[in-house]
Amino acid sequence: MGGFSGWSTALSTAGSDVDVKMLAAPRSTPPFDIDVVDFNGRETVSVTKITRDTSLIEEQVNIPSSPLVESTMRVAKLGHPYSVGTHLSRTGIPSFHAVSDSRDQSLFDHDFVVDDDLQLGDHIYVANHPLHRTRLGSTIWNGEHSFVLDPWQTKRGDILVTGHGVTKLTVAQVTWIMLEEINAFLRLTRKLVDQWLALPASATPAKLKASPAHCEARSRSLRSAARRFQVSSRSS
Repeated sequence: MGGFSGWSTALSTAGSDVDVKMLAAPRSTPPFDIDVVDFNGRETVSVTKITRDTSLIEEQVNIPSSPLVESTMRVAKLGHPYSVGTHLSRTGIPSFHAVSDSRDQSLFDHDFVVDDDLQLGDHIYVANHPLHRTRLGSTIWNGEHSFVLDPWQTKRGDILVTGHGVTKLTVAQVTWIMLEEINAFLRLTRKLVDQWLALPASATPAKLKASPAHCEARSRSLRSAARRFQVSSRSS
């Protein structure tokens, strides 16, 4: 499927010794070469340093498995600016995907069809709840790229699919598995909110005359807790 590994979270400028902000950065140890891929094509770059923003160590968890672990990847040279969402790919791997290949010998037609016209082997994307993208951002739990195994069902949720991390499940089952992640995050968020609400009135932000920096520190603590939960969830 193209061998993508990680994606950028901020605009990267052209130049030498450029720091690229990443999610799910490669687990390789620098120095190494890797391809940077965007809508303009691809470029092979030399990675000289990777800094991961987490207190966890590789022996505790497969750090790149959690897309909420932010990293900074330093490259020796970037030929031109790269936008948010730029992907990394191992060198030597073709730019096209099995699904998005636009060549004449491609396996898939790039057409949208209604669910009544689905055929065996068609590619579908089972999207997670919109709350995930709006509150957690772009992660591997945004949705599941799947291939249809049994489209001949009277209900859309009963269509049988397979995909990365999915053996044979119905669309409804895939959806519920992804919703479990959302519900777990909501439970964690509610617990944190309950802890703040349980503070005595003498310790409320109004009494403390909280500064913008204080509020930002609380916001960071919530985001940090969410990242720790996501790492723990993906490693279990």
